[in-house]
Order: sequence, then structure tokens, then C-alpha cells
Amino acid sequence: MSKELLNEVVETIQGGDTKIAWMKPDVGQVVPLFGYITSILSESDSHISVQINHYITAHIASTPERSALLRSRALEPAVFIGQIVSTEPLTIQCSAVVFGNKKEEIAQ
Repeated sequence: MSKELLNEVVETIQGGDTKIAWMKPDVGQVVPLFGYITSILSESDSHISVQINHYITAHIASTPERSALLRSRALEPAVFIGQIVSTEPLTIQCSAVVFGNKKEEIAQ
């Protein structure tokens, strides 16, 4: 994912112009998914697999530090951007996870 596209997604979310639409996913399609991590399925030094919204599996390239961050913010809303690798069950190869600002970071 390009840095420009990621910045556009972040700006859209922060601007409040986010729209939600239902769609039938196609394998190979890159999609943003809104939700939260409901469980950690597996983890290694370079990879973490998580469940989003109780039914979507996301495979994420990771480091131990990034995995710790994902675990610590698991129940916070986020946008998961990834390529669909399977529709039954729905599985994505996640290229980016965008969390909102924490309340402590917003308060000044």
C-alpha cells in the first residue's frame, strides 16, 4: 500500500466522512475493513494472525513490538486494509492497521 493511500484513509477517518457499505468480496480485491481484534489466533516473531469482528481472519507481517501493540489495542476500533485471499471463510492478508487516537493523546 502506498503512503499516499494510507494517508488518505487516515484523513478520511479523522475527518468524519467515513461511509460504510456492504459488498460481496472478491479474492484479490484490496479492501478496508472496520472493526476490532476479537482474538489472537497465532503468533511468531515475524507474523501474527488475528480474528476481526469474530469472523474475519487477518494475517499480518509483524515484529514482536508490533504484535505487542496489536495485543494491547485489540478491542479498540480500527481500519484493517488488506487483500482478500479467501471468501469462505473470509481471510485477508493485511498490509496496514489504522487505529484512532487514544483519549490521552487527544486531551491537551
